[in-house]
Amino acid sequence: MKPPARRLLILIPTPREAELLFGVAAQGLAGPRLATVAGRSVRIALCGFGLAAAGAAAGQWFAKVAPDTALLIGIAGTLDVDAFPVGAVLEASGISCDGIGAGEGDRFVTLREPPLPSSLVGDAPLSPIPLAPQLPDAAHGELLSVAAAAGSRSHAQARRRRHPRALAEEMEGYAVALAARLAKIPLTIVRGASNEAGDRDHAGWKVAPVLQACRKELDRWVLSVTAE
Repeated sequence: MKPPARRLLILIPTPREAELLFGVAAQGLAGPRLATVAGRSVRIALCGFGLAAAGAAAGQWFAKVAPDTALLIGIAGTLDVDAFPVGAVLEASGISCDGIGAGEGDRFVTLREPPLPSSLVGDAPLSPIPLAPQLPDAAHGELLSVAAAAGSRSHAQARRRRHPRALAEEMEGYAVALAARLAKIPLTIVRGASNEAGDRDHAGWKVAPVLQACRKELDRWVLSVTAE
């Protein structure tokens, strides 16, 4: 494998996403291991499913690998089928988090405090956390991290009203972005829309096709960040 110009780390939430993205190279994947992407040698690792697991694992892998840059990649549920249709792929320009606050339903109030103590990161960011685009020709938009996926279309619509700029919901990005900020590691997030948020009929989800499209963006990202 050709050695990379930079040390890269690619994080994937679940074993199924990893195997659809990387094939046999991801079988039994847990901690960082080498794989070939676009002719480059990169490290891939699972970050786990959900905000708590993803944030904890990302912090651990960032400390172990000390990458120059990292990417989180996987599926999402679209909140706007016109701007981000099922089957499409986007690179996040920013990421927010829903569900941190008080109350529930129409009485839910989002917490507006900084997500990290200022003693750790200086001026702690307010939601959303901005992300610097690495793929100028890719579709870009804001993502929304959630602790639990929307259980119905009305649930998804309520989230969109609270976060009108969010194009899709997912379950790891905000925590990984906070871990990356603490570690001072640039982070890219690429997500493919496998389903409409609130659609819980997995039989109709387009997981494999959209991850094939994500893999093309992944190859582009690796070539972009390793270009000399």
